[in-house]
This record gives sequence, structure tokens and C-alpha cells, in this order.
Amino acid sequence: MGQLVSELILTLDGLTKGTKSPGYYGFDGPEFMKWLGEKSAQPHRNLIGRKTYELLNSLPEEARDDDFQIMTKKPGWVFSKTLKKVDWPGLEIVSSDLCEFVQNMKKGGGDEIRTLGSLSIVRQLIEANLVNCFRIISCPLVLPQTGDEPVYDDWPDTQFQLLEHKLLDGRVFIIDYRPDGSPPRS
Repeated sequence: MGQLVSELILTLDGLTKGTKSPGYYGFDGPEFMKWLGEKSAQPHRNLIGRKTYELLNSLPEEARDDDFQIMTKKPGWVFSKTLKKVDWPGLEIVSSDLCEFVQNMKKGGGDEIRTLGSLSIVRQLIEANLVNCFRIISCPLVLPQTGDEPVYDDWPDTQFQLLEHKLLDGRVFIIDYRPDGSPPRS
């Protein structure tokens, strides 16, 4: 059975983007960048939504470093009912039902499947109980004024089991959780 990892870089207040923030919120220290490189080098397939694909594909040429080029060549899928073609040689467009598609990919085994951003995809996969590991990359800042894209809006109530955690550069936490059903109720 294949594994699905949903990975999000978040602020402490649960936001995935700062309208005035640099990449990785400016916390791209040597240990963090080494960890990212090692994770990226592991065999995996990407799962991405149309909005995330379009955002990444619109990056200016000077931002398209070696890591960007490697990402575009990784095998994977972009989910869209409207896209007709993609510029990344590794991506295939899928317009069928997301959860059914992922369930079939997991049954087939193979390399790990990782979501790349795409909050709506992560939410749908959490709700469908298809995520094996929910990885939070927690950056030590809050952005009540300039933050955007709150992660947990519209999520189902969910509890998680801690799998692993590590601290990088003395400030960025990597926390791996396994979704563990609905939380206890009183």
C-alpha cells in the first residue's frame, strides 16, 4: 500500500502564506535547507492542485533554481477540470475524482505520494482518511496583519497521533502526525 504525505509550511497561527513574507517565511537556515534537499531527493510523486501549479508556474525566471527544475520533472499529477496542458514534464493532468484517484494510486503501491501545497486537496484527503502522514513545518511567527490562507478553516474535527518531530536551525519544527479519526466528545 502506497503512503500519502501531506506537507504544509505554517505560521504558529496556522497560515500558509504571508503577503509580505519571503519564501519559507525567511527561516531558510542551513539545517532546514539540507532537510528539504534530502526529502526532495527521496523517490516520490507529487500531487498538486491547479491554483498551486499556476502560482508556482508563474514564478519569474530568476526564482527557477535547480530545486525548482527538479520539482517540475518529478512524476505526479495536477488536479484540474479546466487545465488542458501543463509546462512541467513530470506532471499529468487528472480531471477525475481526487479521492478515488488517490485511493487507487495508494493501492498500487510505488513511491510515496506527497501533496505540494494545495490546501483544498489536503482538506479533501484528510476528510477521506487517505493521509498517512500530515507533516507540519512550523515557523516561529504569527501574521495576524499580513497572513493569508488559514489552513484549518472548513476542516473536520480531527485528532492526530504524533509520529516524529525534530527541530532545525534552533527555530523550525518539523512535526509528523498521523490522522487518528474524530476527537473524543463529551
